[in-house]
Amino acid sequence: MGFFDRLGQVWKGFLSLWISDLENRNPEAVYEAAIDERVNKHRELKKAVSGIVYLRNKLQNELETKERELSEVNLQIPVAVEEGEDEAALVLLQKKDELETKLAEIAVELEKVSGQAEEAKTGLIQFQGEIEKLKREKTEMIAKKANAEARISIQETLDGLSTDADIKAL
Repeated sequence: MGFFDRLGQVWKGFLSLWISDLENRNPEAVYEAAIDERVNKHRELKKAVSGIVYLRNKLQNELETKERELSEVNLQIPVAVEEGEDEAALVLLQKKDELETKLAEIAVELEKVSGQAEEAKTGLIQFQGEIEKLKREKTEMIAKKANAEARISIQETLDGLSTDADIKAL
């Protein structure tokens, strides 16, 4: 390890100690930074969840559209057969097969995306709960710190009083 590497390590150590000292003197700022970080992460998660929900809704609409098309084709097939239009009936049967295949694909994808959307929403709700828990913890710890500081102050005041002064006063 070279001289400058060692010097860099010493500076890193000093900075780490200085930051630790700042954190110890102001825990409320540390809690606020942690809460802000989680709130920003929550915003990012909401964007991701909204993308998944958008995709789910898009697939649902596409599924409904294809189902309507299939029902229309199913109504047209008997008409084409009755009127003796064999070519039209074959084209309609081919279109029916294509729509059924596409419907099956969309249904599988929709099921998968719906599951992901539900998991993502559940995770988002849990993450929101963690933020609220951290806020409560911050309040509790700040109150405990204030209580401990008050006790220390009272103890120091009581330690400063001597029994000699009380005896002289009597």
